[in-house]
Amino acid sequence: MKKVDLSIFYPKKPRADDGEPVVLPFYVKALIVAACLAIAFTCGFFLGQDRSHNVIIEPSAVVSSEPASAIVPSGGQDGAELRSLPSPDESESDGRININTASVSELMTLPGIGEGLARRIVEYRDAHGPFAAPENITDVNGIGEARLRSIIDLIKV
Repeated sequence: MKKVDLSIFYPKKPRADDGEPVVLPFYVKALIVAACLAIAFTCGFFLGQDRSHNVIIEPSAVVSSEPASAIVPSGGQDGAELRSLPSPDESESDGRININTASVSELMTLPGIGEGLARRIVEYRDAHGPFAAPENITDVNGIGEARLRSIIDLIKV
């Protein structure tokens, strides 16, 4: 029977000069394992982070001579479209929109108010006169209690 050389499958053990295998002390083995675990956890932490939501605001970007306007969802199905609230020049100094004098474009800046609903508000106001109270906007077809709750703090008469 012919012998097969299996030495390629069994690597030779490292040996000291005297021919004995090198044995690492326990604390060295523990240090190597701890270092490998630290590297693995660090890589896993950085690779597993969701960086799409990190926002960095530079202080110089915030300072501006222009009046700031807030960005609010327009109330679409997925809320992806954003519209800005009017600047103080467009409405009174308190930032609320007067629903008795606002144009269609001003009304569209309110959350959940699109072009069609803004036109209905203006048409209702033209047909029935000014609103006596902000809550009376629910008389317009398409504005219910839920939508009123979302805009009540943003409107006035």
